[in-house]
Amino acid sequence: MSEVINVKVSDSVPTLGVNFDSNSTEPISQPLKTLDAVLSWQPDEDDFNVARHPLMPRNNSNNTGPRTLVCHDMQGGYVADRFVQGANSSCYYHHYHWQCLDSFIYFSHYFITIPPPGWTNAAHKHGVTMLGTLITEWDDGKERCQQFLKDEASYKTLADKLVEITKYYNFDGWLINIENKIEPDQVKNLHGFVKYLTEELHKVINHSQVLWYDSVINDGTLKWQDQLNEKNRMYFDACDGIFLNYTWTEEKLKNSVLLSGKRQNDVYVGVDVFGRNCYGGGGWNTNKAMKVISDHKLSAAIFAPGWVYEKLGWKSFLENQDRFWTLLSEFCVPHRIRSLPLVTSFCHGYGEKYFKNGQVAKNQPWGNLSCQQIQPTDPSNQTDDNTNNQYCTDDAYNGGGCLLVSGKVSPGKCSSSSIFSCDIEVDHPLLVSYTFAISLEDDLDIFIYFKFDGGKKILALSSCSEDDQLAESVSVYDTNFSHKVDPFSIPGVEMMASKCVVYSALSDEDSIGLHSGCHGEELLAKDQNHWTSRYYLIPATEFQVDKHIEEIGICCHAKSDFAETKEFTLKLGQLQVVHPKAIKEISEQVSDVEISDIHWKQSTDTEQNGLLLTATLSWKYPTSAASHFDIYCTGLTRDPHDNREIDKSVKTLLGNAFVNCYRLCDLVVPHSNDEKTQSINFIVQPVTYSGFKASLEKCTHFTMQYVKQS
Repeated sequence: MSEVINVKVSDSVPTLGVNFDSNSTEPISQPLKTLDAVLSWQPDEDDFNVARHPLMPRNNSNNTGPRTLVCHDMQGGYVADRFVQGANSSCYYHHYHWQCLDSFIYFSHYFITIPPPGWTNAAHKHGVTMLGTLITEWDDGKERCQQFLKDEASYKTLADKLVEITKYYNFDGWLINIENKIEPDQVKNLHGFVKYLTEELHKVINHSQVLWYDSVINDGTLKWQDQLNEKNRMYFDACDGIFLNYTWTEEKLKNSVLLSGKRQNDVYVGVDVFGRNCYGGGGWNTNKAMKVISDHKLSAAIFAPGWVYEKLGWKSFLENQDRFWTLLSEFCVPHRIRSLPLVTSFCHGYGEKYFKNGQVAKNQPWGNLSCQQIQPTDPSNQTDDNTNNQYCTDDAYNGGGCLLVSGKVSPGKCSSSSIFSCDIEVDHPLLVSYTFAISLEDDLDIFIYFKFDGGKKILALSSCSEDDQLAESVSVYDTNFSHKVDPFSIPGVEMMASKCVVYSALSDEDSIGLHSGCHGEELLAKDQNHWTSRYYLIPATEFQVDKHIEEIGICCHAKSDFAETKEFTLKLGQLQVVHPKAIKEISEQVSDVEISDIHWKQSTDTEQNGLLLTATLSWKYPTSAASHFDIYCTGLTRDPHDNREIDKSVKTLLGNAFVNCYRLCDLVVPHSNDEKTQSINFIVQPVTYSGFKASLEKCTHFTMQYVKQS
């Protein structure tokens, strides 16, 4: 599909809304700072800030146990994360230990804090609910409360707006933090507001949460209790839980347990990582407070874990972040992956470069939390004494980083490393692929394994000789099923052969066909790419008895005999575990592409010799059908990422869109001084939740023809 539009180059400047940066016009996230701003808010006026990713299911084991939430207070909020399409920096705070959390609160000191979509997308991919914040403080807050609590109609009007906002931006609830005195005659309305907001939100979002911060008590006085008691219980009873202030004692926790009754898990005990009058002193001693909370079987609310970044800096951020959450992890109920598709490149949402299919697509630092991929359930997991997992930004297959597994392997042995704890029920065929690069390639081989609750393991190996292959069957998915392999024929595997089922990778012909059809490009030869991709199609008959995958991991074993233990490094760049029917989902393409809010400028860079185009591309596409869109452009003569000359035929990746629109900012486009018509071509490539996409040739093309008039 191809569309063409003609545009005149002019000096006109479009009028944009408040959610665009005043200098670059990039879309940004912002809070609503006044009551009037909230009441005048309208849906469909801020599409860039809508989170796209649905909330993924989590394991049910935590429904009756304590929970953990993070309240993210970082330098006042809305820092680098406010740039919806990402920032040109890799040095910013991000969270990736999602397996430890149930909920995440984005906090600032503005009246209504709406979470930036990058945070919501990242949280939802991991099954973590995202909450915004309503806060009132000081004299301004007192006056604002008097306004919206003056009568029932007023507080219901505000609550109705908050419900609209929650649903529109696709997050999951609110922390209500009233940090000022309430007039005694308005306490009843405050209670009514909390109750009404909770009830109305539950009607439209089943899993929604409204939490009350331990602040104002039942007579309207601002007096933190550090416990659940009769003075704040009225608010607790009206909503989904209470977030206790930080200066609690063990005696107050005991009181909270007694009063909460069957709702003990709805009491979130505050822990200030900055240690302000907090049990244990925060910082590296935060785990001391977490242990006490855990001993009393209450939930935990960890405030400002960005301390790791703010106080200790970026240089050792990953090391310090892993250390911090390792200390806390034993007090957090770990969560497992419960559903397919499972697709990840392990990217944290930033990088020194941006890679696409193993090639550098952007040669500059970047950061965008919406690009964060599903993270291992234990980032520093050690399944045995011989392996260790960590994040690597020196190389990647897709995004800004990959999973680096390092360790040792001994002759005749396997070294394994768990990646995901799961509770995935399977009753259909599985299409599995993984992409890796490994040292000692001539001596070692790797395989992905699936461990089932009955102890059975399915191993996805490299291709084997025909003598080792068992029966093959034909599928309805345009490729053959993988060959079953005799496990006793595989060095390093025969020791556990009695409980293993082994499959070999699909043939080169089948793999090339799948890769081209599902990923929209050719599978590069080894001399063009140091990454290796393997594909497997495992039949449904394999899951007739053992249905629940409880672990997915990777294992390294010897391909041949060698005399001594060897060290190895393995980069895992991509993992896909999906229903093969997802292959059929990639045919739908975007429609009704438009360009608007156009602004032209003459480049002041003598090397560029071009016009600067700023505009918004928009299109139509079903929200549930794509995880994101890759935006390409042809017709450029300079690479927008490193200002080098390129041929007009080059398909340049401009960026990623997580809504049905993308903002171009100062894109250098060719121009002519003799009033000749020029053109550039945009390509919008949908990427499905299974990680599949059509080739760029089959995607919708949008040609913009323009002429600069004298």
